[in-house]
Amino acid sequence: MHELQKTGTYCDVVLKGSEEASVGIPCHRIVLTVHSEYFRAAFTQEWKESTQQVYQLRNIDSQTLNELVEYAYTLNISLNGDNVEHILIAAQFLQIATVVRFCWDYVEKHLHLSNCLLVHALASNYHNPNVADAALGFIRRHFLEFVEGHDFLQMDAQQLILVIGSDVLDVPSEDQVFQAVMRWWEYDRPGRLAHLQSLLQTVRVPFLTSHVMTVQRNSRYTDLCNEWRRLASMQKGHHSQAFATLNDHIYAVGGYDLGGAFNQPLPSVEAYDATDDSWSAVASLPARRASMALVACAGRLYAFGGENGARECKAAFCYDPSTNSWSRLASMPIARSQCAACVGPSGLIYVVGGIGQGRDHCVEAYDRATNQWIRKGDLVHPRSQPGCACVDGKLYVLGGHHHEEVNSHDSIEVYDEDADRWALHECRLPQARYAFGCLVMKMKRE
Repeated sequence: MHELQKTGTYCDVVLKGSEEASVGIPCHRIVLTVHSEYFRAAFTQEWKESTQQVYQLRNIDSQTLNELVEYAYTLNISLNGDNVEHILIAAQFLQIATVVRFCWDYVEKHLHLSNCLLVHALASNYHNPNVADAALGFIRRHFLEFVEGHDFLQMDAQQLILVIGSDVLDVPSEDQVFQAVMRWWEYDRPGRLAHLQSLLQTVRVPFLTSHVMTVQRNSRYTDLCNEWRRLASMQKGHHSQAFATLNDHIYAVGGYDLGGAFNQPLPSVEAYDATDDSWSAVASLPARRASMALVACAGRLYAFGGENGARECKAAFCYDPSTNSWSRLASMPIARSQCAACVGPSGLIYVVGGIGQGRDHCVEAYDRATNQWIRKGDLVHPRSQPGCACVDGKLYVLGGHHHEEVNSHDSIEVYDEDADRWALHECRLPQARYAFGCLVMKMKRE
């Protein structure tokens, strides 16, 4: 029959793939119906397809269709990483049970870090729980390697819960599970915030070491005594708030409520007075915000961007401690969060990097005199949550991470304000990092 099919002898139907210009494949109906429940129904019942001579399958490409026809005549099919998904989907549609089984066996035997998430999604969509479980089991066995790749960041919340909630997850420390959850959340804070509580409930919190726990207490370091001393706690526990010093006070602005809804930022602002070791509430922000950029300049605080629990924001605000009030400034051209702010040599306030519209290499400057924004030269590398400081008339941006890849930087960039140009500095951080504090401090000369 295969020899007859190759020459088109006694063939009574022509199959065509989805492409308009596809070449027809002459076939014998009787051979197709032996292997395919779909063709058996199409050719033996009162469908219009039962008598038509040319039959086009709009959802199967010509190459895949030809490979399935070859199988029908020879019982041989060659599977590889490039064609197995197409053949599986087509065989499912045509109800060729043996090929479907071959495909599932193939993908299960060839699981690796680059395809395990796709295999799980495919098996879930086509109701194959055994292969779906095998894919999740592979991820659990190779969890530390998997979380370093880009596919990990594409997991949905339910997939991640199924992985980290398992008793057989292969990790030496629960700290690594917690850090993986934080990395997954950081990739899309507004979009994933609603899932964070469920994920954190899946982490075995009693097994976390103390250095990864989020705490409300504050400490200070005094180089005079070479020791850390416990300070008064803030009135309310936050995370992702912004800090700046102004008039001998430390201001903590916005952030997410540690004790409340994870997707609801706070507008509250607290000021710390070192003279009596106390925190006091001051005027709240005009809007709820977290992950803002905050900087002190000319006796006032300036807050930029951030997120409102659902998306990044453009709004900018100014706080005047003499009137204990916030005022709204001209909005930023681009909505951003997790950016850094610093006063430049000329007095312009620079807002650097962050997450928003794919512009984590973007730099803009706010002119206080005109209440206007000025577009500046882009960073060499995209950076979210970098450190930023002005030293000896130059602007420095340190570390941060690439939002899409979550790769931390150890590089440092320096800005020439006159030339409006960023360049990589020859020095690097001792280790790559992001979401850290950065400040300028006068040191005694040796």
